[in-house]
Amino acid sequence: MRKNLISANHLFLSSLLIFIILQSYNVSGAYISNCQTYNFDKSACQSCKTGYGLGNGGKSCIQCSSSCSNCTLYSYNCTACNQGFYLDKSTCSKCSLAITNCDACSSKTKCDKCIDGYYAASNGKCSLCGTACQTCSDEKSCNKCKDPKCSSCDATKCKTCEKGYFVGSDGKCTTCPKNCADCTADGKCKTCKYGYYVTNDGECKECDKNCKDCGPKGCLTCNFGFFVEDGDCSKCGYFCSECSSPTVCNKCIKNYYLFNLKCYECKNCEDCGPDGCRKCKNGFFLNSKTGGCNSCEDGCESCSQASICDKCKDGYFDLTGNGKCEKCDPECLNCGPKGCTKCTSRYFPDTTGLCKLCEDEIDHCSLCNNKDYCDGCLNPYFSNQGVCESCAPACSSCLSLDKCASCKDKNCYDCDPQGPCRTCNRQYFVVNETGVCDPCISGCDTCSNSTLCETCSNSHFNFNQTGICHECHPQCLNCQQNGCIECLARFFVNHETGGCSNCNEEHPGCYTCNNKEECTQCMDPYFLNKQTCERCGLGCASCKSAEKCETCVEKACIDCENNGDCNTCQRGFAVNTNKGCSPCQVGCDDCSTPEICKACSKGYFDLKDNGICQKCDDHCQTCGPKGCEECALGYFPNK
Repeated sequence: MRKNLISANHLFLSSLLIFIILQSYNVSGAYISNCQTYNFDKSACQSCKTGYGLGNGGKSCIQCSSSCSNCTLYSYNCTACNQGFYLDKSTCSKCSLAITNCDACSSKTKCDKCIDGYYAASNGKCSLCGTACQTCSDEKSCNKCKDPKCSSCDATKCKTCEKGYFVGSDGKCTTCPKNCADCTADGKCKTCKYGYYVTNDGECKECDKNCKDCGPKGCLTCNFGFFVEDGDCSKCGYFCSECSSPTVCNKCIKNYYLFNLKCYECKNCEDCGPDGCRKCKNGFFLNSKTGGCNSCEDGCESCSQASICDKCKDGYFDLTGNGKCEKCDPECLNCGPKGCTKCTSRYFPDTTGLCKLCEDEIDHCSLCNNKDYCDGCLNPYFSNQGVCESCAPACSSCLSLDKCASCKDKNCYDCDPQGPCRTCNRQYFVVNETGVCDPCISGCDTCSNSTLCETCSNSHFNFNQTGICHECHPQCLNCQQNGCIECLARFFVNHETGGCSNCNEEHPGCYTCNNKEECTQCMDPYFLNKQTCERCGLGCASCKSAEKCETCVEKACIDCENNGDCNTCQRGFAVNTNKGCSPCQVGCDDCSTPEICKACSKGYFDLKDNGICQKCDDHCQTCGPKGCEECALGYFPNK
């Protein structure tokens, strides 16, 4: 059973494969190019594809002639022709050669279709269409107009044109006026392009730039701030956003309100409405007639009408509460809603809310809280139970009749109220005979007479306690009563004078020293030898001993002898015959002599290794030690 099932399956698969192969051969023409149907029994092509005919006994398909659409047996044996040709026995002949202006024909005497501009007449020939026709069926009518802009026409002229054109006097389609979308037969515009409208003259005019909505007869709606007038947009009055004429405003722009058909700015307003201010700023009140804000009176912070203040500004007060604000007194320190409560020195607050001068109420008074009692008097007076009395004769100010606070003699520190000075200020002394204060000698801080000083003032000293003050030396860092104890660099303390002396004046070439015998550091060109400065060699700019220069007088020399002869020069220089330094040649970076270069500078080269540097060519991009290695575009290295 199983064996029979396998055999049956095998047979089915084999048959299917053969069927597929046969179909493949049938489609492909069994390997014969352009074969449509292949005959396997005869091993030949039975029929070829369109445009090909059987040849070689069905062994090949040969292409028909170019005018032939189908052929049999041989390529020249046509059975059907391409358009524009007709079958004449077994060949295809061109229609236009047999019948002039013919595009397709069934025989050499009957044209079925003529070229554009002609029609097939009843006599089989092609006759000319009317002058306005591109195609026609007879001489009186048109199927298609010659003018592409013409939508309908008769044999000789256009009757109607496409949109945007009209029939002109010459019977042709003429373009409608500029910016016109459609026009009448006489060339007047009926509809304009977008953004334009038709005028009474039948022309197209561009809509106003401020037009929001443009209609066929002009602007319908204008932008804010403009109104429609004769199809265009005209500007509203100042600050108006909507209006019906230049003088009639319907709505104002932001921060402006409408009053009597005009716009006014909401000045000094916190909340501006379309018909006026709803709330004014402090210091202003709402004018119900105009809708604006009017200013309160001077000094008023808030008010409901011009003449009555609800609250005064800082620095103003309403003494009686009648809505009138008065300015606080300039001498007032603390101004309340009813006036001043505290005044500056020498003033007191009175019942009017202002400040009054103490002296105007109490003679010689400088400090008071009211007009009846003085707390402090002007000099030279003192307060005695609220009344100002005169001080003693020697006092310029006093605490009482028998105690001076300051003396009339400005140089006196402590004086007897009725008589002479007891103690003078610094730099003065009491003259016993007169009791007045005379000045000490110059530079003296304290003294007992006009000839001897006890202590000197700042920047002065009393050398060896002679009683005479000397001015400290300008180079002294620390000056004491007996003289200078520390001097600036290059100076030392001179114990013979108490001042400072210059080290270089005592020791030529000395920079710092301890005294006139001991130098600690020398200036160039000197060196220190046992606390004494000695001169370096003439060729040395500086040295540490007599044998060797540390730096040379000649700046280009880095190693030289005491006499100035140079041993080694800095780079870019070389020792010359005079033992000095001369610069290397131009273009040389380092040389053994001024004439012979060891290393050329950038942009120079030594071609012959003879110590002479040449400048690289201007067109050289990469310059090497032997010349140009890479040139600019259009040039090459000349080896």
